[in-house]
Amino acid sequence: MMKKTKFNVLLPFLILLLGMYPNNIAGQDLSEYKKDMVVHKGDTLPYRILLPLNYNPNVKYPLVLFLHGSGERGNDNNLQLTHGANLFLQESVRQEYPAVIVFPQLAKDHHWTYLVSDRESSPGELIYPAKKTKIKHQELLKVLIKKLKKQLSLDSDRFYVGGLSLGGMGTFEIVNQNPKMFAAAFPICGGANPKIAQRINKPSWWIFHG
Repeated sequence: MMKKTKFNVLLPFLILLLGMYPNNIAGQDLSEYKKDMVVHKGDTLPYRILLPLNYNPNVKYPLVLFLHGSGERGNDNNLQLTHGANLFLQESVRQEYPAVIVFPQLAKDHHWTYLVSDRESSPGELIYPAKKTKIKHQELLKVLIKKLKKQLSLDSDRFYVGGLSLGGMGTFEIVNQNPKMFAAAFPICGGANPKIAQRINKPSWWIFHG
């Protein structure tokens, strides 16, 4: 059974899913999300990070990693904030759910997971391999998390990951690649091969599709 306490910091996303809050970055001041990047083997992963109000290095904070969809890919280190970022800026949310929030940005024409698009069938089909596959941006995500663990005061028992569409697929994949890293995951309109279910059963899951 899902442990509700694991999802307390993720409740703002329920508002997003129900369409009760605007989620467009136009006109929003997102400057509190500081810009940074990681570089690994010549590859770069830009990301934006929001620290808790009155960040205290003596306090262990949860980490929330959000993976964007295909429309927000690029290298401007801005588009990935299109969906969800403004929710975590609300003072009431930051007061009640203090956490480190991270929005990495996937490079254009890349994916968070390995998949094959079958466009010849009707309707089109996305095919996900059951076998673990080395994926460049999954490696970059691991480097990012390792960096954050060194730089910040994080509670490794409260690492959460979620994503929208392509990012939902990436959510399944990052847990598949790192089955013991996350306490909970919340893919939104994602997908994965059902055969990986036994490998990803450690975290609690909150799955949305519709």
